[in-house]
Amino acid sequence: MNGKTPEEVQIFIPSLQKIIGTLESELIKAGVSNILVPGMLPLGCFPGYVSLLHNVDPTDFDAHNCHIGLNNVAINYNNHVKESLSEMRDNRFYSHALSEEGDRPYSQTLYGDYYNAFMEVLRDNSNNPKALFHQDGFHLSEKTNKYIVGKLLSGNNFLQPEIHLPDITHCVM
Repeated sequence: MNGKTPEEVQIFIPSLQKIIGTLESELIKAGVSNILVPGMLPLGCFPGYVSLLHNVDPTDFDAHNCHIGLNNVAINYNNHVKESLSEMRDNRFYSHALSEEGDRPYSQTLYGDYYNAFMEVLRDNSNNPKALFHQDGFHLSEKTNKYIVGKLLSGNNFLQPEIHLPDITHCVM
């Protein structure tokens, strides 16, 4: 953030979107068949990020005590990432320009909606959020990460396009 307001940070998002698209193409060309692109977590719900802002007003926070402006940065970023991934998917299916051998039909890129998975965990556990969520204000606790992975694998549209996993899924963190 370097002392910038959430509005000032927004200008960097299109550049990040372009980088993600380029990285995805390079990974597919290299033969990677499954890619998970994580969305940004709601930064306004992290006390460490909020502490980096200057001139914070109580009206800048929502009902979950999350900074609205920082969360809007994450929402905007996530929308750009989803748009970029959608464009890549469309190009992959209608063009064989990614590799000399042609496209790899088994390659799959998923978007992990970490933002909404986190917000659902926050709503589910709102009685004691500080003990549950943050190690140091910037990093999530192991327990919270496990909850978020559970949400991602739940089949409730936190992975896009949605995939269907077997009833028994093991995730080791």
